Amino acid sequence: MANVEGLNLRGSRWCVLIIIPDDLRHLYGGKARVNPSLGTSDRREATLRATIKRAEWLADFDAQRTALNPKPLEVVTPRMTTLLAQQVRTTVLKEDDRVRAETSL
Repeated sequence: MANVEGLNLRGSRWCVLIIIPDDLRHLYGGKARVNPSLGTSDRREATLRATIKRAEWLADFDAQRTALNPKPLEVVTPRMTTLLAQQVRTTVLKEDDRVRAETSL
């Protein structure tokens, strides 16, 4: 039977220890590790589930890193420019309304 990194027994249930990378800990409440239950007391089943669970977590870490480091735009289209200008205008006008409402009190 293959050993899975982090597989551990907690009471009668198997768990898998997942170390959260330093650069992503702020996304997980500052936790350095999690030890989710695999929902089984059978070691053979736990080994299979731990392999799947670890792969899911690693895929999530990759997705989080991609979201934190988006690829730069190669081309800014006229439509993108228009949308950005509209968003900036809306934000500026809302802030102007807020400031005017505070000063008129």
